[in-house]
Amino acid sequence: GGTGEESRVEYEEEVRPGSVHFSEVPRLHVPSRIEGATLIAEGDVVCSSDVYHSHVLAAGDIIIKGWCSHAIVVALGSVELPSAIYSHILASMEIRLGKEARFSTLQARGIAAENAIVFGGQLVAADRIVVRQLRWAFGDHGAVLSIGTPYLQQLEQQYWRTQLQELRERLQELQRTLGQLLQQRRSHGSEQVRQLQQEYWQLYEQLQQLEQRSYGLGTRKPVIEVRENVPSDTIVAIHGVVYRVPSELIAVRFSSDGMRIALESLPEVSGTPPDAEAT
Repeated sequence: GGTGEESRVEYEEEVRPGSVHFSEVPRLHVPSRIEGATLIAEGDVVCSSDVYHSHVLAAGDIIIKGWCSHAIVVALGSVELPSAIYSHILASMEIRLGKEARFSTLQARGIAAENAIVFGGQLVAADRIVVRQLRWAFGDHGAVLSIGTPYLQQLEQQYWRTQLQELRERLQELQRTLGQLLQQRRSHGSEQVRQLQQEYWQLYEQLQQLEQRSYGLGTRKPVIEVRENVPSDTIVAIHGVVYRVPSELIAVRFSSDGMRIALESLPEVSGTPPDAEAT
């Protein structure tokens, strides 16, 4: 076989409870439960059992076949798992969630959870989120579905707005000073003008960076789809535009034109499991 076949070969290693385990193999298979441990892998990771109170970091993809509870999972590729309970799951590419997420934060380029039920927590994607159903989590806030800047960061944006405002004011001040200096046209002003121009462009670049940081941009048209129930008080945020769902919705797609959130009904999905019907 070629190199592609070699990279699919799984190297089996145990991760002892409470340990810090480094793996340099292209594809690591962990047959038993990872508990209270930190696993850092240079390739892909396949966990056949549960990940509990642990950190799993991989330069490739991560597949978890058991429960994932009170864990932090970070992959530079994609993450595939049946459930996330009180966990943080971050992936550079895609998160594929099979069954459920409870009080967890999932953050990736795209989130594919078309068969999963999400209780509370936060789903953050660069351009696409698809979920089967959202449910109220007792004693918790409704779920937050966010494209672009995470909603919690949006709540903190008062800080960024203040920063932006201060930068804008400093730029205006610099522009005024530059204008005055250029009007005077004094010979000794030229060095000052150069310095000010330099400072002006530095500030201008800073301003642009801040604005990009405030509103992370995805590539495709952002879409959030929920195939079944969306409870009231669910928060939908797309690139800084925030919408709180006023009353329960069924089968809906959310998108944004940059000014407001638009809602449209989803066509009926064929082959919907019978237990998914409203009772």
